[in-house]
Amino acid sequence: LFIGVQWKLSNECSLDVLTDRGLDLIKFLTRLVTMQSSGNLFFLVLLAWWNHTDPIPNSEVKRCCGEDTLGVAPRENSAVPGVIFRKSLLSSMKGGFCFEEPHLNQRFIATAKAVRPFSKSHAPVTVTLVTTFFQIYTGMKFTELVQKLGSTSYNLTFYTEYDPEISGVAPVDEATSGTLSYIEGATFAGMVEKTSASALILPQDEVLQAQATSRGMAWMAASDPRLLFAEAIALFYQPFRPEPEIHPTAVIHPSAEIGQEVYIGPHVVIQSGVKIGNKVCIYPNVVIYPDVQIGSRTVLHANCTIHERTRIGEDCVIHSGAVIGSEGFGFVPTRQGWFKMEQSGCAVLEDGVEVGSNSTIDRPAVGETRVGRNTKLDNLVQIGHGAHVGENCAIAAQVGLAGGVKVGNQVLLAGQVGIANRAHIGDGAIASAKAGIHNDVAPGTIVSGTPAVPHKLFLKISAIYTRLPEMYQALKQLQRLNK
Repeated sequence: LFIGVQWKLSNECSLDVLTDRGLDLIKFLTRLVTMQSSGNLFFLVLLAWWNHTDPIPNSEVKRCCGEDTLGVAPRENSAVPGVIFRKSLLSSMKGGFCFEEPHLNQRFIATAKAVRPFSKSHAPVTVTLVTTFFQIYTGMKFTELVQKLGSTSYNLTFYTEYDPEISGVAPVDEATSGTLSYIEGATFAGMVEKTSASALILPQDEVLQAQATSRGMAWMAASDPRLLFAEAIALFYQPFRPEPEIHPTAVIHPSAEIGQEVYIGPHVVIQSGVKIGNKVCIYPNVVIYPDVQIGSRTVLHANCTIHERTRIGEDCVIHSGAVIGSEGFGFVPTRQGWFKMEQSGCAVLEDGVEVGSNSTIDRPAVGETRVGRNTKLDNLVQIGHGAHVGENCAIAAQVGLAGGVKVGNQVLLAGQVGIANRAHIGDGAIASAKAGIHNDVAPGTIVSGTPAVPHKLFLKISAIYTRLPEMYQALKQLQRLNK
């Protein structure tokens, strides 16, 4: 969360007027801040910067701002610019100042712009007041973390006799004091005795829970520790998202329909007939071809390209370099060479789809290429023309789907899987890394190898494969004996 208020006084005013108006504003915003949860950390301070050959006396600052004002905080500048503040100054920082409100257990980082200078006599000048507050997470008690996570997770148990301050999250083998981590599976179970984390998310395993308790660690346990850890990360980190605006360098066709609270970055190109929903975020250099539809809250990262007639649902994420709706690989062989088949179809991404960097989803000659709701594509994935991918699928990097492939719901395709033209993959199927699929795969089946076979058979084949040299020698000996 970032909220900024910029208050400009275009008329000339004295320091008295400046501070009187500023104090009214800061009192109102202070009341707003105190209503927030203690886990949400805000910056709030009234900033009035100036350049002055002589420091303004603290007595005058206190007269204008109140006796609890500490005065002017000079910066390393011969002109002695400063800031009037009403919170205890902890320390000067590069680009700003750090303040603390002890009873709220909050820390605040401030920056401000320079304004026109006061004269030596403090004569009236034109100034700019900047009042800004940021939400910054610097920590919360473990019990508060349990309370927040417990509101969204089921079957949560916990141990809170120790209640450390948690300032962030970390991998279990890199965790330090003040961080939260998690244990999942037998591979990392031994890390309970080794990690420096202050708190852990554990599986429902009484042995691991007892080990953590004996080490004086706070812990919570859930049936899916990784999922709970993902929810914890979201409490400490939110990805950058710019404030709504349309950059002046963006090129937008007059017929395009733009929703409310949309961000359109520098050098974005939006062509005719495009419809963009509310709260969409379009980063720099994105190109959107004619007649594209983009649902609300979707994010298009820098340098991706959306081709004509593509339909993208709500809450989708398209990462940098991805190309959606480009021409499918359609050519008809003739005696004279390849005849290009125009690709008149479209690509459709349903709600919640994420497409990784430099992935491509081709449109077909006729009909549509469709990716189902909540499906996630990694980087460098190729979805061929006319392919249909179901809902809640996960497709890892360098997977390639040929034209006309049909993939069911909740399918997992590991890295570098290749699926041949028009193959059908049933619901819930899994293909392990580098599997080469030439035929249909039944629902719920796990396949491996090239050509792909059921995974249990693949394991037997792999065991034999390592023995082929000695088996070959034995075969040659048998052949000699037969002669």
